[in-house]
This record gives sequence, C-alpha cells and structure tokens, in this order.
Amino acid sequence: MVNGLAVLFVIGSYLLGSIPSAYLVGKWSKGKDITRAGTGTTGAANVWQTVSHGAGAAAFLADMIKGALPPFLGQLLGLGLTTAVSGALASVIGHNWSVFLGFKGGRGIATVVGAFLVLAPREGAVSILTGLLGTPFRQTAPFVLAGVAVFPALSWYSGAPYPLMAAGTAIWLVIVIKRLEANRRPMTPGAHPWQVLWYRFIYDRDVRDRKEWLKGRGEE
Repeated sequence: MVNGLAVLFVIGSYLLGSIPSAYLVGKWSKGKDITRAGTGTTGAANVWQTVSHGAGAAAFLADMIKGALPPFLGQLLGLGLTTAVSGALASVIGHNWSVFLGFKGGRGIATVVGAFLVLAPREGAVSILTGLLGTPFRQTAPFVLAGVAVFPALSWYSGAPYPLMAAGTAIWLVIVIKRLEANRRPMTPGAHPWQVLWYRFIYDRDVRDRKEWLKGRGEE
C-alpha cells in the first residue's frame, strides 16, 4: 500500500528543491538575472562567477540546505530511510528542473552535497573531497562527476542499506541527464552531436575550452 504521508513528503521535497535560491540571490543582491549571464544556469557557481563571491557562497548554502532538509526531516519524523532518500532525490530533481523556472535549473551539486552529508557523512565527505581535486587544475566538472559517483560506490563497499546505494546511483544519473540536456539548450549549428554530448558529459559544456564556451554564450 502506498503511504500517503510519504508521497506528500516527496512532493514537498521536490517543491523545496524547486525554490530557485541562486536566481533569487542574484536578483536580490545585484538585481541580476543569472539565467542571462555566464553559463545561464541557476546554480551557486554561476552566482559566484557573475554576481559576487559572497552572493555565490550564500546561494551555495541555500542550495545545500535544500538537499539536507528532506533526509534530515524524513528520518527525524520516522518516515523511514526509503522515504528520506526519496526526498533527497526529489529535492535534487526539483533544483535541476524547477517548476518555478519552466522546468529549468542548475546542476544540483550544492543540493547533492547537503543530501550526502546528512545521509552518510563519511561517504559524503569523501565524495566532496574527490570533487575538489580538480580545483587546482581548473577542471572541476570531471572531478565533480567522479565525486558524485564515489558516494554509491563507497556505500556499496561499506555495506550500507540498499536504499542509500540506490539513491546515490539515481542522483548520479540525474546529474548526468542534466548535463546532457543542458536546460534544453540547442547544440551549436554544425557541431557533431556525439562530440557535444561527450563534452557535456565530461566538462558540462558544449566545447572543451571554458572561455570559448562563455564567449559563445555572450557572457555579461
């Protein structure tokens, strides 16, 4: 039998994740529409790069809280691990495909960080550290993707409950799908589709060079 409270909890988690924190921070702090600046995504990284570092940090914290609240509340209210991890997944989906932004959004990384740290702090910390390895090389996207994949792998290795491993895998797939569909952005005319998809998968953009990518988007 379907638990009505659990269904409402998951729907609420999606709506929580859908709150466009980064977009609101950009608007409130500098009156800037981040969907028309930088990468065009409504995430903390775009706020950091196009508005200010302080605003970017605030957006990251807000997005992280969106991911942390559902699993925290789900377990606090005694709804069970399956419902708690489903809420975390729903929040990430809401951030990436916000009902308030025409089902567009960010990449969900800050939201994932919050969810992972609540669901399994040890595995979450290793996942985050893996993602940060690319920072000195200015190639964060491949390492972030690997970092998200580390979570379900470590969960399996440590013998964590199945719902935790399943949620970690599903979240990784959500991140991959978001990269590939890129807020339904059309591919550059004349570009080879498979190459574009490969660059989106690895580098989270349509070309390998980031400066060229931002120039092509008409960065403000």
